[in-house]
Parts: sequence; structure tokens; C-alpha cells
Amino acid sequence: SEAMAVFNKKASSQNSRLLNIRDFTSIYDLNTTNSGINFKLIIRNKLNLDIHTNLTGDFQVDNIASAILALDYVIKDFNYTNALNSLKNVKLEGRFEIINGNPPIVIDGSHTAFSIEKLCSSVKSIWGIDDTSKNFFTHFATLGINDKDWDKQLEEFIELTQDIKIEEIPIRHIFKSAAFLNHPKVD
Repeated sequence: SEAMAVFNKKASSQNSRLLNIRDFTSIYDLNTTNSGINFKLIIRNKLNLDIHTNLTGDFQVDNIASAILALDYVIKDFNYTNALNSLKNVKLEGRFEIINGNPPIVIDGSHTAFSIEKLCSSVKSIWGIDDTSKNFFTHFATLGINDKDWDKQLEEFIELTQDIKIEEIPIRHIFKSAAFLNHPKVD
């Protein structure tokens, strides 16, 4: 991918080793629901962990595996008990945050084609949505309209809803101000 090429180039320029979690981890017995994720994580064929978290979204599996691999890599004899207990109660507001309702409301700050793809994949797997469930969700909001692949993001959303309306939403960032009001991609 484009992002991996940038990471590889940067690591090479720093004479650093870039680790791919797929080379060091295995994930088994994955169970994702709207109330959390449970799975078995094996690291370097030696560390076997049962992961239970109330975080939701398929992408959290890779995030958790990456964090635990990093701990295993840099801290000799790390005690995983506290980390595993903390995962059971961690909350990340605005990251696949589910507000129950009919239909449920999912709040997520996805803003790239990759993250939108993961978001839609998570929605489909958690609620068992297939291509015939076109009106499951009625509203989507994304920060990705500024992304160069904004049209690919809309294609992902189309699989979950029939109606898409792009509205002008002013957004203020801490370090810069970005407004969609005059964005060339918004009619």
C-alpha cells in the first residue's frame, strides 16, 4: 500500500527495522459483537493470551496485537496481567462508539479509505449485514471528504444505505481550521 511504502522508506532511512505484526502474531477464536471483542493472541509462538475488551470494531484486533507485540519486543519479562485487565474496561469515545437504538448509532472518526473500509466491515460483521440490507443505517458522517479517496469512501457507505447526502459541516481542529464550506468536492 501507499502508506507501507512511506513507512518502509522512513525505516530504511533511519536504519531501523520495520516489524509487521503478521510475522510475529497469530489470532484465533475471534468473536466480535456490539459489546466487545474476544480472541486468542499468540505472540512469537510462545506467548498465548486470552484477550477480552469492550472495544468494538474489527480494526481494534490489529491495534491490540500491535500494542502487545511492542510491549513484548521492548520490555523483557513484561507482566501482561495489568494490561489484559485494563483492556476489559478501556473506552475510546468516537472510535466505533455504539449508541444503542433502532437502528443503532455508530460514532467513528474514520477519515481515510482504509479506515472507512474497516468501519463498514465491522458494521457488517457485528450486525450480520449483507448486500440486501441497504437501509440498515440512515446517516453517516465522515471527516474523509478532504481525503483524496473520498469517492471510495462513499462506495463503502453505499453498501449500508441507499441515501447519501453530503452536507456542509464546519469543522475546527486544534492546530488548524478546516471548513468544508468551500471545499471543491462539496457541491
